[in-house]
Amino acid sequence: MLLNLLSHTISATSTLSLSTRRQEARTVGRNGWRVIEEEVQWSPAETAIIVVDMWNEHWSWGATERVNVMAPRMNIVLGRARQNGVQIIHAPSDTMDFYEAHPARRSVLEFPHADPPPEREMPDPPQPVDASDGG
Repeated sequence: MLLNLLSHTISATSTLSLSTRRQEARTVGRNGWRVIEEEVQWSPAETAIIVVDMWNEHWSWGATERVNVMAPRMNIVLGRARQNGVQIIHAPSDTMDFYEAHPARRSVLEFPHADPPPEREMPDPPQPVDASDGG
C-alpha cells in the first residue's frame, strides 16, 4: 500500500506528500473505531526508505512469486524517491559479504552515528471490556 501511494506522490519537488489513514478507538458512545485521514508532508533530505531482505530466489516458491510481483513496482518507487533526494537503504540479512566493497555500502558506513530519539510513552488504548479486576 505504501508503495502504491508513494508511486503517485513522488514527483520532482522539494517536499514529499503522503495520504495517511489511521484508526482510533472511540471513547464516547458505542464501541468502535474512528478513521482519521491526514495529508503528511516532509523533506526528502530527512527521509529514508529501508528495503529489508529482498532476494533473487527463496526456498519458498510463494515467497519468490510475491517478490517477483513486488520488485518491479518497488523499483519504480525507489527510483523516483532516489531522484528526489530520499536515501535508499538496503538491509539484506544473509548476503552482506557480497556487498562489502560496493560503493553504496561504503558511503553509508561513512554516515555519522546518530542516537535514536527517546522512546515515546504509548499508553494502552481503552479496551472494550474492563478487566482491571483480573477478569
